[in-house]
Amino acid sequence: MELGEDGARVVPWAVTDNGECLYWLVRPGLAPDRWTVMVNEARGARWEHFSVSCTRFLASVLSGELRSDVLSSSFPRAVHAFRPLGPA
Repeated sequence: MELGEDGARVVPWAVTDNGECLYWLVRPGLAPDRWTVMVNEARGARWEHFSVSCTRFLASVLSGELRSDVLSSSFPRAVHAFRPLGPA
């Protein structure tokens, strides 16, 4: 539904160890600080939309305040780590 809007697109910004991909949902005329989060399941076609910024999404999902049906049931792990991706 969110991706059906003319000019809407997704920009990847993270992947999980399980292979789920996290994206910003970019809508025409919307400033970057208003972009929200889309999550695509690993090796599948299911998507979820979260009407929050990526920083709010990360803080909420890592604290357990926000739950996803797409992210692996083992996410988040008890110990969190950040590993920057290298050049593609």
